[in-house]
Amino acid sequence: MFTTLTVPRPNLTPSQVLGSIQELLPEEGYLTCDVGAHTHLIGQLWRTPAPGHLIMSNGWSSMGFGIPAALAAKLCKPQHPVVCVTGDGGFLMMAGEMATAARLRLPVVVVLVDRHIQLITVKQERQGAQRYGTLLYDSDYTSPPHYFGVPVVPARTLDEAHAAIARGLASDGPLIVEAWVDPSEYDEVILRPHK
Repeated sequence: MFTTLTVPRPNLTPSQVLGSIQELLPEEGYLTCDVGAHTHLIGQLWRTPAPGHLIMSNGWSSMGFGIPAALAAKLCKPQHPVVCVTGDGGFLMMAGEMATAARLRLPVVVVLVDRHIQLITVKQERQGAQRYGTLLYDSDYTSPPHYFGVPVVPARTLDEAHAAIARGLASDGPLIVEAWVDPSEYDEVILRPHK
């Protein structure tokens, strides 16, 4: 299904990362997601194996939901794998919670790094407005080795993302996968008329 609803691109895309998570996360696992452009992809592409196994906000959603939701899911269902998908903007709002994740040995966090608050960028462009206030960091940003002791694994290709997610799911503690994605995929799926 991921290939029929997305457009192939030469670089790593959000839907490819989601496809790897879908392939690797066991049916008893839980996915939480933050608010952002990727939420639209998850809403269209994610196959939920059972009620309650996809935890996402809706309506007047606020960025920063995904990581606390993942921590809560893992505390409530410690025997089940939990993966959080968040954009880099949502991650920055909750990066301090990695201290909690490290202390309690809680779940895998996949960060889709595109260096922007991409949903706002898309909306600005659709309205013909100049991009303003959505750049998170400059092009010289590199993945740190850890956040509050939680290791960070950068992934720039599908193989790297797949291997990092598999490593996180096999780990007995938290792992952050920074998947460097091409955000142009969002142009095909966000705010398009349904005609």
